[in-house]
Amino acid sequence: MSDPTGRPSRFVPSAPVTKTSGTRLWTIAVAATLALAACGGDDPVAGGEASDDAIPTSQATDGADATTGAEWPDDHCGIVSEDDVAAAVGSAVTAEDFPPFGCLYRGESSGALIDYYSIAAECEGAEARTEDPETVDGLGAHAAFVSANIDEALAVTLDNGLCFFVHGTYTGEVDNDTARIAIAEAVIAAS
Repeated sequence: MSDPTGRPSRFVPSAPVTKTSGTRLWTIAVAATLALAACGGDDPVAGGEASDDAIPTSQATDGADATTGAEWPDDHCGIVSEDDVAAAVGSAVTAEDFPPFGCLYRGESSGALIDYYSIAAECEGAEARTEDPETVDGLGAHAAFVSANIDEALAVTLDNGLCFFVHGTYTGEVDNDTARIAIAEAVIAAS
């Protein structure tokens, strides 16, 4: 399969994505992400009861998955500028805080969401759950395109144990993978 520009693509919609349907898809993706983030799940801190089956990756306690003490700044939207994201997605965007872990860069027809985590296990877990992750060389300590919640994202782990995901909806001539890589490079440069 190929995208509208003729390049190979992992996802080609079965029907043309119009401005209205693209906006609906973006709204659905944001709503689903918010709903998933708000769920307590197995997180005892959020009010759920931890199951005996698995420890959520953000609570793993063994040495390999423990945080290094590195932290992202509290102002997630201050890490990457609107101009950097706009250059990657091909249109102007406005940054909005996206609690609890990210920043949403919303444009008229394109946008990106960057989720920031202080533990590499978040990215490692997403890659482990992805049937056929595509590794990207030259980004951080490790990077791969993964299945994340309801969409594909670029998951990047840095040498200091920090991890982030780049999600997005891009229109026009913008290649999804190229845009996600460019945004990830901006995050790395700012880190």
